[in-house]
Parts: sequence; structure tokens; C-alpha cells
Amino acid sequence: MPQEFEFSRNHWAIKNVDLYRFLLRNVRPRRQRLTVFQIPEHENIEPTLASAMMPFDPGFNQVYDCIGRTAQSVGLRCRRADNF
Repeated sequence: MPQEFEFSRNHWAIKNVDLYRFLLRNVRPRRQRLTVFQIPEHENIEPTLASAMMPFDPGFNQVYDCIGRTAQSVGLRCRRADNF
């Protein structure tokens, strides 16, 4: 196969790694300090907490509820930013 084939397709992979910890360690070891409020340098990570990223729109409530029920069925707790 020609060598340029490598750059003509997408490559998807599933990795068994905590992306947050990896990025925290390797990309930017220290984040900028906020002046408005304080965030600890190393936050506690809840291994059973799942985060749902979606628009803050009532039209997505059913989707979020479904994700939450699915997460709960496998022992996770699901949250999205608008219910903190």
C-alpha cells in the first residue's frame, strides 16, 4: 500500500486510560490560577460520576433522563452542568 494511505482515513481507538488525568499530567502540568474563586490544584475524581455534555435546552431533558437511567443501571451517577 502507498505510504500516503495512512493520512487518507480516520483512525478510532478505545483506550483504557483516564483522559482527564492524562491531560492534567502531560499537556499542561499546572493550570492558571483563577482570581474570582479558588479551585484545588488536584480535584477529587469520582470514579462513578458520568458527565453528560449537551445544550441547556428543555428539548434535551428526555435525552438526559435516558442517559441518566442507563448510567444508573451500570452503577454510575450522571450529572450535567445545569443541575449543579
